[in-house]
Amino acid sequence: MLEIVQILGSLGEFFGAVAVVVTLLLLVRQIRENTKSTAATASATYMQAYSNMNLVLSDPERARILRKGMVAPDDLSPDEQMSYNHMLWGSIPVWESIYKMYIDDIAPQSAWLVARTDMAAISSTPGGKRFFESQLSIYEVAFPEFAEEISACIAEMPVYEAVVPGEGFQQPDSPQGLP
Repeated sequence: MLEIVQILGSLGEFFGAVAVVVTLLLLVRQIRENTKSTAATASATYMQAYSNMNLVLSDPERARILRKGMVAPDDLSPDEQMSYNHMLWGSIPVWESIYKMYIDDIAPQSAWLVARTDMAAISSTPGGKRFFESQLSIYEVAFPEFAEEISACIAEMPVYEAVVPGEGFQQPDSPQGLP
């Protein structure tokens, strides 16, 4: 009788171990599915934010102010300066979010490269460089890694001044080998 109890106890331990392994495998599967879902949601959110940024610039007056602010920031009226700053301030959280998602392996490197190229192109203009340099101290404290990315964008792009007002902003070539 004692042997039967020992055998049943051993069988119980065996089936308990099998149940733990099966549970762990199911948990791993759910985590993978959740990670994919989170990445898809993050990507969709980022793309919507980027689309909203582009939608703002589809307004000719806002596009004019942005172009003027990048090329000739000293020529902006106080109202235009405020509008220009708000357009760029609205872009920073989008870029920061995609940077964080990239660092956390939620977003692909290609998504970050698009945002980083935009940051570099804007910071290559006189007004963009001035704006980013003025914002750098804010980000150095709270988000030092992101501030390093802003600094790198400023440093690697020469200030682009070959823009004829009225003919539109011509983006300089992107630097090669962006991280």
